[in-house]
Amino acid sequence: MKQLIIENTLKTEEEFQQFQYLLRFINKKVNSCSLNNNEIIIKHNINEEDSLKTQILDILKRVSGTRSLPFKNETYYETSVETPLNNNILDELLAKNIITDNGNGLFSFRPPFSDLLLLLDQLIIDNIAKPLGALNEQYPSLISMDTLNKTNHFTSFPHHVLFTQHLKEDLSIIDSFTRKVQESDGLHKDMIQPSDVKTTSLVKNPAVCYHCYKSLENTEVQGEGYVVTSMGKCSRYESNNHSDFGRLLDFSMREIIFVGEDEFVKKMRSKSIELLKDFLSLWEIDALIENANDPFFTDDYQVKSFFQRDMEMKYEVKFKIPYLKNTISVSSSNYHGNVFGQAFSIKKGNNYVSTGCLAFGLERWIFAFLSQYGLDIKKWPSQIKKLISYTAE
Repeated sequence: MKQLIIENTLKTEEEFQQFQYLLRFINKKVNSCSLNNNEIIIKHNINEEDSLKTQILDILKRVSGTRSLPFKNETYYETSVETPLNNNILDELLAKNIITDNGNGLFSFRPPFSDLLLLLDQLIIDNIAKPLGALNEQYPSLISMDTLNKTNHFTSFPHHVLFTQHLKEDLSIIDSFTRKVQESDGLHKDMIQPSDVKTTSLVKNPAVCYHCYKSLENTEVQGEGYVVTSMGKCSRYESNNHSDFGRLLDFSMREIIFVGEDEFVKKMRSKSIELLKDFLSLWEIDALIENANDPFFTDDYQVKSFFQRDMEMKYEVKFKIPYLKNTISVSSSNYHGNVFGQAFSIKKGNNYVSTGCLAFGLERWIFAFLSQYGLDIKKWPSQIKKLISYTAE
């Protein structure tokens, strides 16, 4: 194992966490990153250390920036709860075959985890989406490049994108492919020749709300606006970060989306956060809501992050993970202004509409809940215990 030491120019814990996250996209042979006083220590198995150092300094510059912008770091709401568990819940779930780690951030889920997923989704609908008057919609798990171009997703989060391919429409290519698979007793990725496949204009969908904006393209919103809810499968490639607790490649996202006049969107967002606070009480969870920023992979990371935090455009709900002595984000509240209204030409009169959303990572929520309460249902919060008994029947 080789070791590279870099001067630490990061100013906050949030910057260091973001640096750690982005570092893993440089090379899969980067194994770990730690702080020691004013030094960043990086352990790796890479021969070209000069090239590695150049890339690391680039990431460091993106995160820490060339100017000092004060990051707003505020906790807006917190529930402090004494929960019964402090054990490694992930190991227990795997040992009891309640979840299966299929590798590369892919998992299979069985009861009670799968029952809790269904319960959580229905409770979000009943306790938050319906009180806000949300209409239920269903969207595909694939999305067009054209749609994502309008959201600037490819320039803000290029590291997350999963592309799709198919064999070219050519009989000789299809027959040759079939023979290779038969002769090799299955398909292996090194058998796929770039000349035999075509990259499509579709990618795996990274967020539910993008389809909502596409469906409203070139339309005018009636009244003040409206609220939509949808649950779908989303995918984000996160390199070696998939080894982190709760960071999945393929996951379920329930969103409640607000589209309309700016005051309407702000009002709905505010109402949704109040409902969310009550929802946290139902789960009796040890959690907090704080301002946040997205993991932009851009040269102007610091400016974008500062703007998001300073304008309070993003809040995250974080659950405490006792055995890790850390937190993970399970939900986020987002305000976009008229960015998507303008991108998709969605109007109210002569003005582009504003948008916002409240998003839930269902698997993350349940991972975090079980990390606090464990698998003994008798120790679960009274309302959840009652509801899961009914759901499981």
